[in-house]
Amino acid sequence: MKFSYSLLKEILPNIPVRDMVAPELNRKAFEVEEIQGDVMEIKLTANRWSDSACHLGMAREVAAVFGLPAPKIETKSSLSKVKTKFSVTIEKNVGCRRYIGVELQIKKLGKTPERIKKHLESLGQRSINSVVDILNYVMLEVGQPMHAYDADKVSGGIVVRRAKSNESLVTIDNKTFELSGDELVIADKSQALGIAGIKGGKNSEVTENTKRIILEAANFDNALIYKTSRKINLQTDASQRYGKNLSPELCEYGMKRALDLLTEVCGAEIISAADIYPEKQKVKTIKFNLKKFIAITGVQISESKANEILKRLGFVKKASGYEVPYWRMDVAIFEDLVEEIIRIYGLDEVKSVAPLIPLVPLHDHRSVALVKNIREEASKLGYDEVYNYSFSDIGKVELINPIAEDKKFLRNNLVRGLLKNIESNKNNFSNIRLFEIAKIFNDIDSEELSFGMAIYEKGNKNAFILLKGSIISLFDYLGAGKVRFENEDNGLAIVSKSGIKIGQMTVDDGGCMSVAEIKVDHLYDLLADKKFESLPEYPSVSRDISLWIYGKTGVGDILSIIEKEKPHNLIDVSLLDLYEEKERRSAAYRLVFRSAKKTLTDEEVDAELQKVLKKLSSLQEVEIR
Repeated sequence: MKFSYSLLKEILPNIPVRDMVAPELNRKAFEVEEIQGDVMEIKLTANRWSDSACHLGMAREVAAVFGLPAPKIETKSSLSKVKTKFSVTIEKNVGCRRYIGVELQIKKLGKTPERIKKHLESLGQRSINSVVDILNYVMLEVGQPMHAYDADKVSGGIVVRRAKSNESLVTIDNKTFELSGDELVIADKSQALGIAGIKGGKNSEVTENTKRIILEAANFDNALIYKTSRKINLQTDASQRYGKNLSPELCEYGMKRALDLLTEVCGAEIISAADIYPEKQKVKTIKFNLKKFIAITGVQISESKANEILKRLGFVKKASGYEVPYWRMDVAIFEDLVEEIIRIYGLDEVKSVAPLIPLVPLHDHRSVALVKNIREEASKLGYDEVYNYSFSDIGKVELINPIAEDKKFLRNNLVRGLLKNIESNKNNFSNIRLFEIAKIFNDIDSEELSFGMAIYEKGNKNAFILLKGSIISLFDYLGAGKVRFENEDNGLAIVSKSGIKIGQMTVDDGGCMSVAEIKVDHLYDLLADKKFESLPEYPSVSRDISLWIYGKTGVGDILSIIEKEKPHNLIDVSLLDLYEEKERRSAAYRLVFRSAKKTLTDEEVDAELQKVLKKLSSLQEVEIR
């Protein structure tokens, strides 16, 4: 946007020389893109058009940057005692925030003062007549777009409304625009007089024969003006300003400034006026916290310095905080105050300080490490990882907007998904081993990490034994200790050495398919730090026993009984063979003994074995073969 240095100097007489202004603005406010003679091309950011797209606003910035007294353009005119005979109607919800209309008697059009004409021409505005020139000058000076209508061409006052469907308007540059009904127009009782905030109409243009004018200073919804300007492909100085959200309070200031100049140049006399202001602009007050400022910026600044900078920018200190000047529509939160202070203070004044960062050893979260170990060991055991949907056809947490009818719930187990995986693949594969690590959901605010394993062996009814062996190997690798398997209604419970149920197993498809699920969260307390031991110095001795098992006693129960007896020097017990008949099962177990201090004799091993056989003989549903 173009700014005249000579006009800035009229508003701010003690402004530094131009060559000093440009670099300081670059550092603390706006980028000065080019300087040609008296004119500076300054790039404004979109949020700052509301206050800085005028010479008074830019003079305020220069004053704040250099610490000069804030500039002000005094006005003499007053509307407080003017009779309200002039009719202005704003229809509901049309996007007009404020409308000031003043009816004036023009004694003479007069000649535009050379000073004003010179400034207009340097900024790319051609001189038209004194009324239009003054209004254009006021817009460039204080930022308020204004328009004048020939009062004798207006019938029955002003109406601010939406355009009628298929309504057309010829603007003052003789271009015809067909309106659809979404645009905001300024009209009288019979026709549209102009496209609000963008351009006036030919039918009410001020000419050399104009004796009475209606002077307009209004404020419109910025989004509406922006959209209309784009829609009809018409961009003007006024539409650019309105599209960036001007303050409604600026209307009165701009009107008074225009009345002063029109009275001086054209001998204007006020006949009547109207000021329609449905909802006044709220005064914004923002609390300032010095500690928070220092925490955000890292700049050690005093309270008095921060106050001095904000005062230079027009902020007024109150008991409740800093009152934002009405023209700063872009300032709304504490962080905006931080930005204002730090830019005027000067970013290049901020000293670089090495950050204080605590150095901690690199480590993984315990769940990350555990999941990684589970995944690695399961893969080594020949299991393939699967990723199933978190949604299911049953569960405890129902979705408001499910993706499918059979996915209305968040799953509360992994077993269901793994079984479906096997069912959909067992016709193509005779050997399937799968695992999954994922979240399950027990309630709307309760989720936990779970681990599932599934196995299918076509024609092999010992899938349970294979899966059980995999679980034992997994726990041994993780360092979670020994586990036992206990009967329960729906299968087998997986129980830790300390007696905590950490999962369960089920068998299906005639024993060819087995699936297990373990709650990962329950494993943390079982994990022990891995300890490395030297290789055994003495040999092990093994003994095999064969049993008939009747009734409900399971092969896992026998393992638990043997372990509870705690035979001396017993280091391992495992199931060797299992054969099922109609009413009984034949099971063979191997017990392995070893001493860390000597080679065991047959007598010592047999003595411990007899203790186990004696305990097993006492069971009603067990017969030693």
